[in-house]
Amino acid sequence: VDNGELLLDEYFYDDPLDANVWTLDRNGFEVSQYPGATGDLGVYPGYGVMMDFTLTENYWGGAAYYTKEGYKASKLNPLTLIVDRESFSYADGATGGRCSIGIGTGDHSKWVLISESCDSSAYKGWGWNKLTGAANDKSAGAANVIDAFSSMTDKGHHFIKLVADGGTVAVYLDDVLGVTLDFPVTEDIHFSFGVYARQAGDNTASTFNNVKIYGTDIPAPNPPEIVANPADVLVAPGQPVSFTVVATGGDLTYTWFKDGTPIDYISDPTYTIAETTLADVGEYTVEVSNVSGKAVSAPAKLALIDGNLLFSDYFKGPELGEGWVIDPTPYEASNPNGNGTLEYTVNNGLDISFKLTDNYWGGRTFYADQLFTASADNPLTMMVDRESFSIAAGATGARCAIILSNEDHSKWIQFSDSSDNAPGYIGWGWNKKTGGPNDKDNGAPNTVAAFAGFKDKGHHIITVVMDGENAVFTIDGVEGLTLDFPVSEGIRLGVAVFARAVPDATQMVFKSVNIWNEGEPTPPTDLELFYSVEDGDLVLRWEAVSGASLEVAPTADSASWTIMEAELVGGAWQCRVPMTGAAAFYRLTK
Repeated sequence: VDNGELLLDEYFYDDPLDANVWTLDRNGFEVSQYPGATGDLGVYPGYGVMMDFTLTENYWGGAAYYTKEGYKASKLNPLTLIVDRESFSYADGATGGRCSIGIGTGDHSKWVLISESCDSSAYKGWGWNKLTGAANDKSAGAANVIDAFSSMTDKGHHFIKLVADGGTVAVYLDDVLGVTLDFPVTEDIHFSFGVYARQAGDNTASTFNNVKIYGTDIPAPNPPEIVANPADVLVAPGQPVSFTVVATGGDLTYTWFKDGTPIDYISDPTYTIAETTLADVGEYTVEVSNVSGKAVSAPAKLALIDGNLLFSDYFKGPELGEGWVIDPTPYEASNPNGNGTLEYTVNNGLDISFKLTDNYWGGRTFYADQLFTASADNPLTMMVDRESFSIAAGATGARCAIILSNEDHSKWIQFSDSSDNAPGYIGWGWNKKTGGPNDKDNGAPNTVAAFAGFKDKGHHIITVVMDGENAVFTIDGVEGLTLDFPVSEGIRLGVAVFARAVPDATQMVFKSVNIWNEGEPTPPTDLELFYSVEDGDLVLRWEAVSGASLEVAPTADSASWTIMEAELVGGAWQCRVPMTGAAAFYRLTK
């Protein structure tokens, strides 16, 4: 079998073992539980090496030789260890012993240990323990038996082979595949062989004839694999927008596409449009590639808010816009004096921090400084781009919330990502006081099963649509909650922070808030196109708030008009056309 380039071929001629190749580790098998396990170790090299160990103190002590060098592995260039194990023995009456072959990181944060063992005075045969971050980790106790090796339980001469590919490690005994385990490590991989004894007085010994390692010093990276696709985006005209892809693999390059056409853009996992125009509307994908292959993301759609935009803030900074008012009303009316320290910064996001200093469930709400209306014929929509939410260590509770309220706060809904004392981190849920039979205006939120997949304190788009009777909540396109909200006018909308008990602290970031209704479109007769001649160019301008687009055609009665790409300058869209170009007709449309 071609295992690749031979990187190490060790027959243990040197006494002591070559310190440039091997590092002796005297930590026991269960070092986290029994850090002081010690004993007497004998090492006898010479055309193979015998290790003999007797435990004198504590539990599951031993010793192992680790490769001093760390190796690399990938799917295209796997890393292979082959150990010629001559024998394994343990003294009569010993309660446990292990002859072990291991693979792990240099800092031992991830490892897999393959052992032939005796445990609790019974021979167990071949099995595995591991610590890799997976749900089936077993870093202590008896090894999980490898059934495929049941016919090779003789403590005798066998060849153990481990094959790591950057994601898993396959375990062979005499070329029989026994088990494949997760081992998500691509570099700084070390191998080991060693012996362990279970309790004081137990003795065990093993002889290893030869160790071979195959692979390559510079393996080709794993092919790209997309683990998170860019998400659909709904944005107000003139505002920034970003698409992001998350991919695994090494030495990645990124090529972004709009409607199938490559975009002239730097190779980056995030594609950003500084000021969105109608020309940017479309479908975006990204191709992630390296020398080993490529992967293409699922498409993400960019759309402009289609309606009458009533309020919009992308928190560009450096100050909070005048369209906001900060309200100190606490979450629970029974605890009216929830004071605390509020800090916030505005820099391409509203970064809010709050620490409670008095009473219970205090906080602040950032309300849009206007009153809104909603009806079945003209529903009101609020869209919040929440970037992140964090809770200070030791805090008993905190909330990152969206608030719907009538003018005097006698009716309200609080939709929050939250933590509370008894259950801990809850995720998304709701409280409300609307006069309905299911009101819950204090205590932990009612959780929403449909939003369980968004329980990560991370980046999400929350949308709520109000029609004067109900409010419908959506997260990242998943509609999951409808609550009664019988308010048709004097509606207040905001984002909020709350902390449960002194001195709880929390922090969150909001990227944008947009509020709109369907409204009446601006009639074409209200649109006005301004022009001037500047530096040899025809400069065409129109108000950004109009929501109009500029089109061009060779004749006034042309059947085909083309949307022009515009630049936002101040509060107006602007297009520059060289006067040396062909004659054309221009019109504003909406």
